[in-house]
Order: sequence, then structure tokens, then C-alpha cells
Amino acid sequence: MNRPAIQNNATAGTIVADQLLIDMVSSRVLSFLYNRLAPLNFFSKNFSDFVGAPRTPIRVPLVKSVAPAKLDPKTFSGIGKSEVGKRTVRLRHIYQEFGLTYDQQMKGIDVQDILDANLDSYSQQVWDLVTEQITSVYGSGVTIKGRLDPDSEALSDLWAGLPNSISRGLILNTNQYSGLIPRNLQALPLETAGHYGFERGIRYVNNFNASPIKGLEGFSVDSSAMAVASGLPTIDESLQRQMSIFEMITIPQLNFSVYFTRRSDPNTREVICSFEGMFGATRGVTDGTLVPLINSAATPAPKPPTEPEEPEEPETEE
Repeated sequence: MNRPAIQNNATAGTIVADQLLIDMVSSRVLSFLYNRLAPLNFFSKNFSDFVGAPRTPIRVPLVKSVAPAKLDPKTFSGIGKSEVGKRTVRLRHIYQEFGLTYDQQMKGIDVQDILDANLDSYSQQVWDLVTEQITSVYGSGVTIKGRLDPDSEALSDLWAGLPNSISRGLILNTNQYSGLIPRNLQALPLETAGHYGFERGIRYVNNFNASPIKGLEGFSVDSSAMAVASGLPTIDESLQRQMSIFEMITIPQLNFSVYFTRRSDPNTREVICSFEGMFGATRGVTDGTLVPLINSAATPAPKPPTEPEEPEEPETEE
């Protein structure tokens, strides 16, 4: 008589544990992953829940210039002259897999730390796709030996290097970012709009090791400098049938979506979880839109081996 009740309780407990796991994953994506990807708002972007195959081309609008304002106008029927180009971004499939034991899922042991570590790795792959586009084509940049501080001339040079930008942002690695953290507890956070004159604020990324520029530790940027896009990969139906959890989570501040999945491998019986999505980046306007910060004293970490790139169609503007 008791056995069915025990089975029902176990099933109910599993359902509750699954929902708690989904809630925790959503919370970490919406907070931790957002903080890691927030600087993507500095670029021209086309983020959506579009579902397609890897290497799918996405068009990203790129505002280059607008007509000057009129003084004492006599006519009011014109529409001005906004120069809007487009860049083609090819989406890459990013897949971050990890395991969770039964105890971790049922009791929540170490789950947040595991989620955060894997979201951090996912975000770094996103930034690698961005920073591998940052080459000397943007210019020689600003050179520093050591670390930025609020009185650094290099900080002023990063701001002044974008004379025509209407909305500057500054993205630094953790070494350079730490030198600007306010020591006064009443000071505004660095990401606050207008901090040190950067209208979009200051954000950090773990590293820029994917960039061909040796010693790159940050850059000031206008939105037209880079085009980025995101979407979601098509998941094979046979694989979906193996999944006990298949959730799409969207970060509203970015409109950036990822999948969280969980399945059991039919051969090993291991529980496999993953974060996955699609992302791509390409250069936009390269004339006076991005100023690299180069630390002449830095020794960059070696780059991991990468798969050979497939040839892409030439970029076009409209």
C-alpha cells in the first residue's frame, strides 16, 4: 500500500527539484550572464530568438552619419539624410556542456558555482568572437605601461580618440578595470552612464586573448565600430526527445537568448547539461570608431587552437 505513495512522492520531489533547477538557471542567466555580456550594448546589434543553422547570415543595421541640424528652417517637409549601412554577421553555434549529479540537482549542492563557472566560459567564447575582430585596422591605439588610474593620461586619450562619437563606451580587462574602481563608497559604479566622461559607462571582460593585437587590455568604442548578432540553433528532434529539460531564457536588457538543456546519455547514463546559442561579430566602420588600449608591459596568454574558418561571402553595404 505504501509503495505507490513512495513512488508518487519521489516523482513529485523530482518535479519540484527540476523546477528549482530551472529557476536557479534562469536567475543566473538573467544576472550573472547579463553582467558578463552587458558591454555588447555598446555595439550595433541584432539580437533575437531567431532559430536557424550555424553560419546563418544575419544583417545588422549600422548608422554612420546623419544630416546636420537646420538653423531657422524655412521648410519642414524633408526627412534629412541618415546614412545607414549594413553588415552581414554569420552566427556561430556556442555549446557549453557540463554535468550535474543526482545529489547536486536534488539538494542544490554547488549548483550555483557550477552554473556560474560554465556561464563565465560561455561568455568568454562570445567575447573571443568579438575581440578576434579587433586588429590594427582600427589604428595604433593608446599605449600604457602598467595599469590605468583616474589620473592617467591614457584614460583621457581613450576618450579623445573618438572625437565624432555621440555615445562612447569603455571596455577593459579585469587588470585595467580594477585600477578605476572608486575607493569612495559613495562614488557611482563604473557602469554608470557618464563615468569618466564615457556616456555608456565602463564595463569589463575577463580577457582579450583572441585579438591579434599583442597586449590588448581594453578599448574605447563607438556603436558603429562593431556589428554583433545572436540567435538560437536548431535542435534535432531525436535529440530533443532525450531531453528532460529544454528551456529558452532571454535576457531582456539585451534581448539575448540561450537554451538550457538536460538529458541522459543513452550509453553512459551520464546527466549532460548545456548552455547553447548562436552568436557572431564582424567589423563595422573602422575609421575613428575604436581606440585600442595596449599594455606594453603585458604578456598575453597563448591563444587556444582554433578550427579553420570557412570562406565567407564579401561584406556588403547598403
